[in-house]
Parts: sequence; C-alpha cells; structure tokens
Amino acid sequence: MKKLPEITVQFFILVIFALMVFNFALVADRSTSLKVSIALVLFLAVLVVNQLFGEIEPSPRRLSPEAKELYYSEFLSKNFLVRYDPEALKEEVTADVIDYAKARVPVLLVVAAPKSGAYLQRFADDVASGRVQLVEMSVKGEEAAGEGVTKVPVEDLAPIEGILSARAEGSLVVLDSISDIIRNRGFEESVRILEGWLELCGGRGLVLMALLNQDAHKKMEIKAMEDLFQGIARIQQGRLRVLK
Repeated sequence: MKKLPEITVQFFILVIFALMVFNFALVADRSTSLKVSIALVLFLAVLVVNQLFGEIEPSPRRLSPEAKELYYSEFLSKNFLVRYDPEALKEEVTADVIDYAKARVPVLLVVAAPKSGAYLQRFADDVASGRVQLVEMSVKGEEAAGEGVTKVPVEDLAPIEGILSARAEGSLVVLDSISDIIRNRGFEESVRILEGWLELCGGRGLVLMALLNQDAHKKMEIKAMEDLFQGIARIQQGRLRVLK
C-alpha cells in the first residue's frame, strides 16, 4: 500500500470533520446520522492505517543498483521533457541522472549561466576527461564558468547544432533549461530551435532530456512542448517521476 502525502491526508481529515459537524447538525434521522458517522469513522481509520503502514515511494537515491538501472535506463532510450517547479531540487535530480548516464554513454550538458558553475564543480573530472561536455548558454559579456566549458551566446545558439552533429551515437543531451531559452528568445522562436535540435538528435542517434519550469509558462505552451517529446516526466520533491 502506497503512503498518501501528508497534505492529502490533512485535506481528507478536514473534510471528514466538516461532514461530521454537518451530519450531527442537519440530519434529523438519528439512525441515518449514526450510519453516516460510522462510515466517516471507518474512512478516518483507513487514513490512519495508511499513514502507519503505507510505504513511501522510494527516491532514486535510495534504490539498489539493479532498481536504479530500471528507473533511469528509460531516460537513455527516448527523448524526454522533464517538468519541474522552483522547489523541486531539479539541479540535484538532474545531476543524479548525469551520474548514472556518464558511466554508460557520453553526456552533453547544455546549461544556462550561472547554473553552469555548480555543474562544473560537480563534474569537473568528467569535463576534464571529456566524458561530460559542458556548454554554457550565456548573455554577451559574461565569462565562461571555467576551464573546459564551451560558451555559446543565448542570442545565437547556432553553434550548438554543430556540437550536436559531432556527438557520438547514443549520447545523452541534457538541456537545463528550455525556459531559459524562452525567456531570452521568446516562445515561438524557442520552439523552432528545439525542433531543430530534436531533428538533429534523431538523425545522430542522440537522446535529449530537456527541462522546463512549468510555473513559468502557460498551459498551452507546456502542452506544445510536451507534443514534441516521446516521454514526459516531472521532478517533484526531489524525485523524478515518469508521466508518459
């Protein structure tokens, strides 16, 4: 039995107590009132049992190597759009995916400044060895995050097409994030850029995992982005969940 989130349980408890008050105050038939009360108490008992004995869905960081293989391997098999919100710990989760992938395939990480510095710090040895290639999307005048980082101005992302074309087949391409491109280039132009990258990845046998801040876009924009990808996932409370 999967353990329900605390906020969900709290909501149900409030509803139960509200219904109990309504039941005692407005239901005239005592027999009916008693039956309703018993049903509500039983439902409350189910919630208590769920919280005491339900199993929390494991975080990928706690999985065994075998389970982690099953959990992450899907992200190396098809293009994924990964939605997140600002509280989702998405950098940590994205880094976990890269940790898994770099032991199996080459990784290209395309990230907006200033986030590139944190990624470089974590993957400095891999960047130095070439196992992870780090490309920084930056505005004019900004310096690259460090040695080994390829700087590309966000105003002109055309060089990334050449970088994609040079990647080995099977490489994982991580884009953090689409939202940074949209903020600088606008939605329609960003869609065209992403469509070109996806076409290049398909032709070269690359897999693209692109992140999108779902709080920064309209529903129609999110839907338009989702339609471009084979898989949809979401980072929520430090966990990566596959939705499609």
